[in-house]
Amino acid sequence: MANKQQGCRKGMGRWMGIILVLAALLASCSDGPPPSVSFYYWKSRFRLGKIEQEVLRTNNVQKLYVRYFDINIHPYLGSATPVAIIKGDSLPRCSIVPVVFIKNRVFENASNQEVDTLCRKVAQLVAGINHNFGIKPTEMQFDCDWTVKTKDAYFHFLKKYRALTGQTLSATIRLHQVKYPNRTGVPPIDRGVVMYYNMGSISADGRCSIYDRDIAQKYTAALGRYPLPLDVALPIFTWGIQVRQNMVVHLLNKMNEGHFANDPHFTKMHDSRYRVVTPCFKGGYYFMQGDEIKIESISRSNLRQMAKDIAKNLKAHPRNLIFYDLDSLNIKQYDAKIYQKLANRMR
Repeated sequence: MANKQQGCRKGMGRWMGIILVLAALLASCSDGPPPSVSFYYWKSRFRLGKIEQEVLRTNNVQKLYVRYFDINIHPYLGSATPVAIIKGDSLPRCSIVPVVFIKNRVFENASNQEVDTLCRKVAQLVAGINHNFGIKPTEMQFDCDWTVKTKDAYFHFLKKYRALTGQTLSATIRLHQVKYPNRTGVPPIDRGVVMYYNMGSISADGRCSIYDRDIAQKYTAALGRYPLPLDVALPIFTWGIQVRQNMVVHLLNKMNEGHFANDPHFTKMHDSRYRVVTPCFKGGYYFMQGDEIKIESISRSNLRQMAKDIAKNLKAHPRNLIFYDLDSLNIKQYDAKIYQKLANRMR
């Protein structure tokens, strides 16, 4: 009987040891530091107003991802050309990650020689902007929605850029690229940033193209299998969609309900939707009588839902939680402390 009791105690001791190890592992997961709060800055002129400065202070933001310029095919020359190059007197005293947006069409049918030439030009332009701002970033980020057809050229560009500059490279990753890495390839970079927005088609119906949880959940399980460390980008932007006879006419960037709510040319229908009652020009767009404006925005509950779903599926805590984008029009929709609260949900 004594031997049986002694064996039982030994067995219980082993189980208790396993339980304590598991508890320690779970505690280390939940008690780890939350990701750092950061923002994308996506304007052609760098200028921070009081609202932007306050949200940076409140959330102790130590890093900004600043769009330097876009690369697109010149309509007349037919060659890859930088456009909307950033201007400004200075950048804030925090870590700056330059971001270059490259249209996917730039890499369609591009030879390695053309890609090499583009890479050198981009590196020189980025270095010139860094010099003008008096900064020396150690990380560079590229934003390109590459496809199966363009992945070889784009990945060649990334390899060449890293060899040329020696910088740490990050790149944006769309959800379809997360789910199908065998088809779309995995870029030769150090870290990816999951763009957790722009999930659906821009349409006249009631669905939101910025965030749709039904669509998102088709991809979230793949987050834990992706072979690169991942950071996360969440949306805080709003836009309008001009609809005419049930057809999309224009995407109205930087326009929200405030632009239409008190304008007598428009009347509210329901669910952030407005109808044009009197023809007018607004924000550079012409609105005919009978047109409808569909406002798409992200609520606080949407953001909390996103953070919860992502945290549940990522295999490791993200280092950075980046919000798109730093603009008073966007950030004044939320309490200034919401960003850090969302980061705390993702640890």
